[in-house]
Amino acid sequence: MLTTVNLEHNHDLIPTDSRHFAMNKKIRTHVKRRLEINDQAGIGVARSYHSMVVEAGEYESLTFDKRDARNYINRARRLRLGEGD
Repeated sequence: MLTTVNLEHNHDLIPTDSRHFAMNKKIRTHVKRRLEINDQAGIGVARSYHSMVVEAGEYESLTFDKRDARNYINRARRLRLGEGD
């Protein structure tokens, strides 16, 4: 049973950390396509992600992290039809 509620924040808000929340993680369509093309060309997710970080200038400039990219590629591989499918 709750007896009291304090609705004030007890710490500073850090806007840059909001990119880690699931609702703020988005991989844009052109980035998805680039990840898929690189995957089909044999370029690993880590290298693809790192090239996007270099292009963006820093990790904080991206709206997703390496794990999100890896999860997307794994889903895309499962959905990709192979020969005879």
